[in-house]
Parts: sequence; structure tokens; C-alpha cells
Amino acid sequence: MWGSRAGILRRAATTVLAALAISWVTGCTSTTGLLFYPQQEFVRTPADLGLAHDNVVMRTSDDIKLYSWYLPAKGESRGSVLFLQGNGQNISTHIMSVAWLPEAGYNVLLLGYRGYGRSAGEAKLPDVFRDIEAATDWMLQHAPTPRFVLGQSLGASLALASMGPAQRAAYKGLILDAPFANYQEISNFHLNKSVLGMVVSPAVYLLPNSYQPIDNIRSNKLPKLFFTSPNDQTVPMDQTMQLYAAAPEPKQLSTHQGRHIATFSQVEQREVMLQFMQAQALARAPLIPIIQGAGGGVSAEPETTKVLRYPCRTCPAN
Repeated sequence: MWGSRAGILRRAATTVLAALAISWVTGCTSTTGLLFYPQQEFVRTPADLGLAHDNVVMRTSDDIKLYSWYLPAKGESRGSVLFLQGNGQNISTHIMSVAWLPEAGYNVLLLGYRGYGRSAGEAKLPDVFRDIEAATDWMLQHAPTPRFVLGQSLGASLALASMGPAQRAAYKGLILDAPFANYQEISNFHLNKSVLGMVVSPAVYLLPNSYQPIDNIRSNKLPKLFFTSPNDQTVPMDQTMQLYAAAPEPKQLSTHQGRHIATFSQVEQREVMLQFMQAQALARAPLIPIIQGAGGGVSAEPETTKVLRYPCRTCPAN
């Protein structure tokens, strides 16, 4: 399951850059949608995992209907997590990254980006930022405090680019699993692995610069927890370390030996995340060391549907 996602970003980089090369000639500039690799079919549901859940349907400011899952905490709530997946497949294939959190006392909203799963629309930038803002507003109304964001891979980059001051105020901390620092650099990393990639690699500089994670993180004063692995073949550790170095305090780093976004298959890394969230709930600085190495039943309830419409306060006008 974890390994099946490792090649998605590599394939996306080659496809994106080939398309960018074409767009260079044709003059087409709508290329950011090629960063996303959605899958419509669900391979499992929370009920298949014995998890209670609600189907949450919300509408964005540009009237796109999003279909997401909300996993309520088991027993007394200790907080809530907004989960932003990476660029491939959908929430059904990424659910294992957060399926353990309800048992630990945390509610989870798994956001279905536009074009993913049963969500309408087409995923591209900056439109997806509207999805994250709608999810944040839903969290403000329905998810108990303290609230956190967990972004994996591209999801971490989207979290950084979508959050203005008002959005950040909704959360107590930001958890970044395998984030990359620069779209051009991560694309070149994968393109240079093939002859075709090297041929089209100059077109990487047509990617927009306005959403760069390393630029967006500099103004983000939320407490931040980074996860990275030297064995990550999709987002190299040096990309995450660049982002970590640029991030303002407070920040923490945890390393492990797993593959790309296999972080929470390891009990030790789950504990690091729980400690971080518990520390922020107590309004004190988390004492989480850099960790080397890796270690490595809620009854189902009837589904309900909540339909809400939220404005986008930071998105550009249509």
C-alpha cells in the first residue's frame, strides 16, 4: 500500500514537464492541474476499517461540491486534525495515514480535493486553495479544539500556500510529512532519472513561483513538526531539510527509516505526533527530539451528510 504511491510524483513530474514543454510552444498556461493525479474510485471506506464516520459535503466559494470523510474521536476528544493528502489517488487510499488517530482521541477530516473521489470539479492551482479554506471553515464550526493540519507531500505544500493569517488562527500546529521545498527542484530530481526527463527539464522553469513552499513557510509562525526519511525516494531528505532550515521557530524535526509517507505505519512516529499535539494543547513548546531509526475498534455508525457553503477569503477573484 505504502509502496504503490512512491512512483506517482515521479510520473507526475515527467508528465507535467512534457506538458509544460508543449505549453511553451502553444502558449497554453493552464498547467498546474497536471500536478494532481486524482482517482475517482474508492478502494475502501472507513466502515471497512471499523471506523465510525460521517460523509461531509461542503461547497466552496466557487460552488464546487466537495465530498470528504469525518472520523470522530473514540471517547473524549483531545483535538481535531485536518488531513491533506498527497497528489495521487484519493482519501480512500491515504486513509491509513490517519486511521489510528480516532483511537488516540482525535477527530479527523479527510478533505477530498476537487476532482478526487466523489468531489466535483478539476484540481488545479490556485483553485484547490478554496477547498482547503472551505475545510478550515468547516473545522471551525464542527471540529473540537485544539485543531491541527497534517499535510503529506504535495498536501504539505498546499497547506503552506493556502494559509493566510486568518486561516492560521484556526490551528494550533502544522504537521508536515515529507514536504518539499521547491517545485522546480523536486521536478528536476525526478526528470533527471530519464532521458526524456532530461530533454524536457528546461521547461520546469515555467512552473509558477508564487506557490513555493520555501517562500510560504517563512511567514508561518505556527508551531511546526517535520517528518522526513533518508530512504524517501520520492521527496529526498535534503528537500525537507531545506524547508526546515527556512522555517521560523517554533519547529521540530523527526527522522525515520521508512519509505515515502509511510511515516505513521511506525508506532514511534505516531507517538512523536501525539506528543507534539498534546504539547500545543497545553500551550507550551513541544519537547520533541530528532529521532533516528524507525519502529516499525471503533464501531461503525450510520453515515450522515452535512452540506455547507463557505467563502474563500484569500483566494484571487475568478
